Order: sequence, then structure tokens, then C-alpha cells
Amino acid sequence: MPSVKTALVLEGMESGEILEVITDDPVSKRDLPAWAESTGNRVVAIEEDRDAIRIYLEKP
Repeated sequence: MPSVKTALVLEGMESGEILEVITDDPVSKRDLPAWAESTGNRVVAIEEDRDAIRIYLEKP
């Protein structure tokens, strides 16, 4: 589900803008970057702490 919500938000963004996705689902660390690559978006960074995973995506 995070990729569906992410796709909807990215649709409304301008090229070059960065989206911060915050999740607690460890599978998102694998799935969201794979989805981003397949859709032409770029993973800028992935940060993890004990409470959340933050994935930063740049819209092309």
C-alpha cells in the first residue's frame, strides 16, 4: 500500500521535488526503492531509527 499512496502524491509534485515517506513496515525498505526505480523515480536516501524508516524519493 505505501507504493500506491506514494504514487498518488508524486503525481501532484513538480520535477526535482523530494518526497519523504515515513513507514514502520520493514518490507518497504526493499519494495519502495524497487518500485521507485521501475517508475523512474530516484531514491535519494533511506534513514532508519528505532521508530521509523524514512525513504526520500525525488521525482524526475
